[in-house]
Formats: sequence, structure tokens, C-alpha cells
Amino acid sequence: MKDLYEQPSILPPMGLSDHSCVLWTPNDKPKVKPTKKRVLQLRETDTFDFGRWITQHQWSEVYDAVGVAEKADAFHATLESSIDTFFPTKTLKTYCTDKPWVTLRIKHLISLRQKTPRIKHLISLRQKAFHRNTPSVWKFYRNRIQRELANAMKSYYKDHVSTLKTCNPRRWHQEIMTMLNTTKQASAIVIPGSETADNITVANTINAKFAAVSQALPAMDTSELPSFLPASQELPTRHVWDVCKRLLAVNTNKAPGPDGIPFKVLREFACDLSTPLYHVLNSSYAKGTVPSQWKQAVVVPVSKSQPASLDQLRLISFTSQFAKIAEFFVTRWIHNDDKFDQRQ
Repeated sequence: MKDLYEQPSILPPMGLSDHSCVLWTPNDKPKVKPTKKRVLQLRETDTFDFGRWITQHQWSEVYDAVGVAEKADAFHATLESSIDTFFPTKTLKTYCTDKPWVTLRIKHLISLRQKTPRIKHLISLRQKAFHRNTPSVWKFYRNRIQRELANAMKSYYKDHVSTLKTCNPRRWHQEIMTMLNTTKQASAIVIPGSETADNITVANTINAKFAAVSQALPAMDTSELPSFLPASQELPTRHVWDVCKRLLAVNTNKAPGPDGIPFKVLREFACDLSTPLYHVLNSSYAKGTVPSQWKQAVVVPVSKSQPASLDQLRLISFTSQFAKIAEFFVTRWIHNDDKFDQRQ
């Protein structure tokens, strides 16, 4: 068996058991590569520094720009660069078997220089204490890890699961099954003529299928449009307070779009961001041009059947919040919804 398996290794006991574990792994075991995950840190001191900067910034690069694309580029470049400066991101190495409550929350990290969550770091210290034959140190880390895991699960349930019980019971049940480690592993999407393990081929095939929906439509010929289009209303011109209301209504529990701007920043500094955003929105409406940043989206395919197949997929798109605000005002203008201000 020595040609097929590695040398057995002794591991610490599981839980409060007094029996050690024996790990006997095969030689040709598949290697699981870690994935890198970027985590944004919204510390209170960094929030104060960012607020001090944004209240003093004049946004002259946005107002002095000529076209809509130039205004949007200047607005996104200034905002994204300042967020990267005041709210540094941390890259974590995670595995597919890691629990979300271990790697999700930023407060579970050790420090900015560490690339592993705090709980996983404590587990490595517990392993070292076991191999060094120091029972007292090993018990100390064992008890501490159990407390850390319990607190992490409570925080994860409070922040991400408890609110689903009334608004989305099905999703709440799925999250509970995940926390109890009783969920079934999602089946891979089968692509005819390609191997399931080839993730690049699967992704390109799915991308080509969904892109074909819009590519099948003929391009619009602007020369065929009439020179005069009768309109019963003027172009939608928004005010600063309208944009500020939409920024204050942002749901901070949702994931950001492709720009990576956290919704907490948009909601916390809605008054300061509403003025340059309102300027870009009105320029976009007046010119009839949509900035390229607002056309991008992060697309996630979700299977509607089991096992998953290419013909039974639906899309979940994460678009920019600024694009949603622009679309909201256009929809309101089309339907002539004058009662919006009263509802707000």
C-alpha cells in the first residue's frame, strides 16, 4: 500500500474526544487550489478620513469635462481611486470547503498583513501545539477556536440569515441547511462535447449562449429615424435631492456591481455624492448617451433544473447602482409618476 498511499499522519482529536485522528491520503489526490477573495475594510477611522476628503472635494474634473463619457470616467476614476486609498482591500486565500462565517466578516481577520482568517490561523496554531506535544497549549487553542466558531456562526446568522425568515423563507431554509452542513453539492453544468472539469470552456459556452440573445437582433439604423419625434413631455431633468433620496434608499446588504463601490459608502455619503452624480445623470439624459460603466454587469448563471443543463439556466446580474438610479428616473418619466415624491 506504500505505493498508493502516503505515510499516515496523526492529527488532533475531534471536539472533546480523547482519541487522535489518523489521516491516510492517497498519492494521486487532486490538488485543490485556493481562490483569492478581496475583502473591503470599512473601519471607523477610515470612514472619518474619507468623509473629510469628500466634503472638501470640489469635483471640478467632472464639471469641466465635455462629453458624457468623459464626465462619467472622471467621476468613477475619482471615486474608485479614493475608495482604494481610504478603504484598503485585503486579499484572502479561501477554499471551496471553507464555511462562509469563517471567511466572510472582516473582523474575523488577524491583521492587514495576514492572508488567512483569524479562525484558520488559530487552527494552525492548535496543530503546531499538538505536534509539539504541549497539551496545555493545545487545549487553550481548542477552547478558543470553539468560542470563535460559535461567535462567528451567531454573527453570520444575525447579519445574513435571520432577515430571510420572513421575506424569503426558502432562502432562509437553504442557509440553515448550509450552517448544519446538510446541503447537497451543486451539480456541474453539462456542456455537450466538452468535459465538465474544463471551467473555461463551460464559461465561454454559457457566455456565448446568453450573448446570442442580443446579437441576433439587427443593429438600429439611425438614418431611418424621423427627424422629428413628438414628445408630450420634456427630457427628464433630475434634482440633487432626487438623487440623494435614491442613494439613501440603497440596500446595504446587497452585493456591489462591477465597479466594486460598496453600498455602505453610497448611503453614508449620499449628500456629498448626489451633486456630481446628478450632473452626470442630467448630461446623460440630455445627450441620450449611457456611460460605458453603467452597461457592465457581473452575470451569474443559476440552474432552473437538476441536473443542471445549458438550456435551463437563468441569469442573475449585478449591475452598477448608478445605472439602476438612472433607469429608475427614466421609468418614472415614461410612466409620468408624479406621486413618487409623496411616497418618499
